[in-house]
Amino acid sequence: MLLDYGHMVVHIQNEEQRSLYGLDRLYADVPVVDLDLAPGSEQV
Repeated sequence: MLLDYGHMVVHIQNEEQRSLYGLDRLYADVPVVDLDLAPGSEQV
C-alpha cells in the first residue's frame, strides 16, 4: 500500500514485499520517523 500526502509518502508492506522491492535501499538517505505503533497503542 502506498499513501502519498504530497509532503510525505508512506509505504506499508509485509516482509516479503519489502525484500522484493528494496525500498530500504532506495530511501537509505532519508530520515526515519518512529511512529511508536506498538501493539495496543491505538488511540480511538
